[in-house]
Amino acid sequence: MQDAGYNAAARVASTQSPGRTCTTCPDPLSAGSVHEEMWGIMFEFITWGGAALSLAGLCGLVWCILRVMKARKAGLSDDELRAVVQGVLPWNLASLFLSVIGLMMVILGISFG
Repeated sequence: MQDAGYNAAARVASTQSPGRTCTTCPDPLSAGSVHEEMWGIMFEFITWGGAALSLAGLCGLVWCILRVMKARKAGLSDDELRAVVQGVLPWNLASLFLSVIGLMMVILGISFG
């Protein structure tokens, strides 16, 4: 009868691809391991990507504000101004959504990174 621990280790080794194994650290998430460095880099990308998304959303919000201010200064009638605001509204909501998703990514990256 074979050792049960040997069979479990053989099954785990057979499911891993050769490029994904780490021979330098017994625990993939041990302190100072290659995996930990990759983990930190991944969350750094998430943090900076979230900051970029938030900045893009902020630029979209500024564009919406400037577009409506320009329409108000043009002296449009109420119906024409309402049409401009209705046209800007989806862009405004999309910009807010983009900013919120970006800020959530920043919080996620800082918390777990």
